[in-house]
Amino acid sequence: MAQRVSHNDDNDKANVSSETLAELIERIPELAAARDYGVDIRMLQANLNRPVIERIRRHQIALATFEKLRGAKKVRPKAKRGDK
Repeated sequence: MAQRVSHNDDNDKANVSSETLAELIERIPELAAARDYGVDIRMLQANLNRPVIERIRRHQIALATFEKLRGAKKVRPKAKRGDK
């Protein structure tokens, strides 16, 4: 697994160099297996291209949404027998 990834501290981006992401996915069995399993490798790479602060902000939004949904599930009234 000798792909080269450069890290640029100026804009905090991980960039795949010398090969496209598609080529890496095809060359690296673990990436191909993850893709085949349903992992969106392109989305992960796009997220890594975002500044850290933006990734944290997006994570906080997703976490707040999850917490709201989990809370809504807890207060949902139980269905009566025979109700669908």
